[in-house]
Amino acid sequence: MPDTNLSDDMLKLVRYKVLFIKRDYEHAFPEVEEIVHESMDSTSYTAWKIAEFIQTLASKKTEIPKKWKNNYPDNKDDQGNYLYRKNGMLLGFPEDDKKYLRVYYEVLDRYVRESFRYEEDQIDVLKDIREAIRNIKLPGGPSAPYGGETGGSSSGSGTPGAGIGATGGSSSSAPTTSSSKGTSGSKEPA
Repeated sequence: MPDTNLSDDMLKLVRYKVLFIKRDYEHAFPEVEEIVHESMDSTSYTAWKIAEFIQTLASKKTEIPKKWKNNYPDNKDDQGNYLYRKNGMLLGFPEDDKKYLRVYYEVLDRYVRESFRYEEDQIDVLKDIREAIRNIKLPGGPSAPYGGETGGSSSGSGTPGAGIGATGGSSSSAPTTSSSKGTSGSKEPA
């Protein structure tokens, strides 16, 4: 019995074919193989593949089966043109006949999926944010990258630029020097 279980988080190699089972017009359309990574039940997969098949008929690449000859689908519009076939290509099915579409599938093999790259992606985003912050030009001062020497004072927290926008800090753009007694070259207030 073929494996038809699609309800896991592994990669699944699936082979399927769409079948048309209306009496006297039975046909199996060509097989397709694909990788399925979603977890789903059989009903969901079947509905997805039938809908996808019907949508692809509009591309006019599906030949009308030879068994059908010119007998099916034979619906015509008011001008006498066929609605669902043209130049030997199948364009669709009458609404009442879509109930005859089925999907046969089997899971050929399963593969472990590569783990998500959340941590690597987060690090890349944080690096981009850091670069954007470094390139911000500070108002009222020379244009220096974030964290560079701009003069002014910081809040004393030791974090570059932590005093930017903080209250109580000096807003002067002139360089300041600290004074401590006993340090040569320091300026004493007059």
